[in-house]
Amino acid sequence: MTMVARAVNSVGLGMIGGGSLEEALDELESGAADAVIVLENDLHRHASAARVDAALAKAPLVMVVDHQRTAIMDKAHLVLSAASFAESDGTVVNNEGRAQRFFQVYDPAYYDAKTVMLESWRWLHSLHSTVNNRQVDWTQLDHVIDAAIAALPQLAGIKDAAPDATFRIRGQKLAREPHRYSGRTAMRANISVHEPRQPQDKDTMFAFSMEGNNQPSAPRSQIPFARAPGWNSPQAWNKFRDEVGGKLRHGDPGVRLFEASASGLEYFTAVPASFQAEEGKWRIAPYYHLFGSDELSQRAPVFQSRMPEPYIKLNPADAAKLGVNPGQCSPLAWKARPCVCRWLSLKA
Repeated sequence: MTMVARAVNSVGLGMIGGGSLEEALDELESGAADAVIVLENDLHRHASAARVDAALAKAPLVMVVDHQRTAIMDKAHLVLSAASFAESDGTVVNNEGRAQRFFQVYDPAYYDAKTVMLESWRWLHSLHSTVNNRQVDWTQLDHVIDAAIAALPQLAGIKDAAPDATFRIRGQKLAREPHRYSGRTAMRANISVHEPRQPQDKDTMFAFSMEGNNQPSAPRSQIPFARAPGWNSPQAWNKFRDEVGGKLRHGDPGVRLFEASASGLEYFTAVPASFQAEEGKWRIAPYYHLFGSDELSQRAPVFQSRMPEPYIKLNPADAAKLGVNPGQCSPLAWKARPCVCRWLSLKA
């Protein structure tokens, strides 16, 4: 039995602790909080929009740090543009309690020098340093990790999730790009045919370049791409494994922050009561789709073209009781948010 969290770092946030969204809204409504920072989150997805907006209206200062445009920004006094997961580095904890490091894919400033887009922690640390009238001392991701461990000992294992920025193999950083990577100059030829210097990554062991180490036998588990001379990409993975179809030669990336307890959970003794249908009451469960169920992908036009219209799927017998037919549209309301859904019938 496996618990799958709703968001990529839900388990990590749970380990950090803190209050709930309901408690935060209560403090704003009562005037107990003098400011609120909304960090990379659309609160309207987790609570009633009316309540969220009313609570934010009572806050003397609302600051939003995000990489996506949300309706919360319309209520903000200050908005800071943050880097997305593809434009930054960090650590998340997955549903098995494994701390996993993610790495920056590209630097937005390389394609547009006017871009001012920093990681959330750089924005917040700069503001904190300014308020306290001291120098900025978090200049690398490793500094943030060390500070997080000092404040949250339960996260001590995240330091071992990946090597630090000083890691080298035979004096080389790890290449982000394969040797066959071509067209690098053409990628920004609309800006200038003169290729500038590649961005310098001071946060990780990777280089924004083809120059660097990518030996399959090298002692590392961080592999940005799989390529071996004479092999197609899928087969090239075997060069990085201890055997064909086996594990990586130097172990899986990441580190477990906690293990299963010896006693385990009472799956067979504390059995909840079986579901009993009640007249006039409904249990709603999400029905996930490959395209559109993810919070970020549903913003992309190419995914939107593959997304189904909102619908409710229910048993034919229940549909008959409600007097609805497949394809019929009905107005619904959830937490004072109206919507129109089609009815679909499950196969008998």
